[in-house]
Amino acid sequence: MRPVEIIAAHHKNGFTDILVKNFPFTDRGKINWWLENRAMLKEKYNAPYLDEDGTFWATIFLFGEGYQKDIIDERLCFDEIKSELRCIDKNAVMTVFSNRDKQVFSV
Repeated sequence: MRPVEIIAAHHKNGFTDILVKNFPFTDRGKINWWLENRAMLKEKYNAPYLDEDGTFWATIFLFGEGYQKDIIDERLCFDEIKSELRCIDKNAVMTVFSNRDKQVFSV
């Protein structure tokens, strides 16, 4: 097992997209990774980004083939990247979110 490599974190409208390589396969591994790395994610990437009401929604995507052109409708694109290579394939491996009571959930 290789360590998880965080490529980038993109924020928009209270949502955070975290791009990674080598993410754990099991649900237990994913949750453990989140719990062990949430302080580092907040410090280094401001992730997850809190919305005005204190909630957050963070989705972790596999970086896959890297940033690509926006030629397929199913790609997730990041407007802040000023290059034609600004999209990734939508391969979400985990979503973590909170409610207004500060309860955290993952799917």
